Amino acid sequence: MAKEWVNAVLIRGYIGVGWGERPGGERQGTCQAVPIDLIVDTDVVINTARSRVNGLLPSEIYLDDCDLKIPTELLCWNVVFEIPDTNRVQILLDAYSGEIVNIFLGFNDKENLGKDWNLN
Repeated sequence: MAKEWVNAVLIRGYIGVGWGERPGGERQGTCQAVPIDLIVDTDVVINTARSRVNGLLPSEIYLDDCDLKIPTELLCWNVVFEIPDTNRVQILLDAYSGEIVNIFLGFNDKENLGKDWNLN
């Protein structure tokens, strides 16, 4: 399902979260090591997120902060959907439990839709 590029760092049972390398070799962000066996599987995350957008396929999925405005120690799967004729919807799920933390609409000035939102 990858469209442009994918980068994951797995070293001795840990996943590197919080940094990536874009095409051309430019690195970004800071990295933390998280034991991979503590992270909820992407299949579970994608199915949970898809249940809120009538089964659409995500355009992006990545591990990042749970709060888009305030970096914290918490870690979330960010699942992004491009909704036809509407906008971009981003669903944040707790990386350790798989529970939905929050849902946002938009790209730059995100509107907080709340964790109970569903696409009608």
